[in-house]
Amino acid sequence: MKSKILIFLCIGFVSAFIVSFLYLLKIDFLTSLDLKLKDARFRLRGTQEPDKRIVIVAIDSKSIDRFGRWPWDRKIIAKLIESLKKAKVIALDIVFSEP
Repeated sequence: MKSKILIFLCIGFVSAFIVSFLYLLKIDFLTSLDLKLKDARFRLRGTQEPDKRIVIVAIDSKSIDRFGRWPWDRKIIAKLIESLKKAKVIALDIVFSEP
């Protein structure tokens, strides 16, 4: 009885070690498989209508024409944020590389 338990524990530890080792190596096969599985899950889920409470404000070519080339003065960004003051959450995906 103890030998069976010991064998199962050894198999479990060896399996966990192999999977962990392969994960750390970032083998392309596993990455490719993971991406294919994610794609399959999204296809099974189907398209979903986005929440109407979410608004995305993008900096596009019209914005560049209106406010000038990037990086913009921080006062412009401040005005944008102030105009969104009723929002519960604001997230910026902007790199402020200059002071």
